[in-house]
Amino acid sequence: MFNGRKRTIHLGITSLITADIVTTVTNNVNELFVQIKSARRISLSSRAGLIRDPVSTEKRG
Repeated sequence: MFNGRKRTIHLGITSLITADIVTTVTNNVNELFVQIKSARRISLSSRAGLIRDPVSTEKRG
């Protein structure tokens, strides 16, 4: 009976640790995707800015 309790406690702690690892990995992956999306937006907006610059320069000049 005591051994059964030990196993239950051990499995409970293992489950908590596993859940914590899964949560941490999931959060890191989500954060990475957010950073990639932000970088793509910046890249696209800077490309759009490069395309617009010659037009605005021509109008001014």
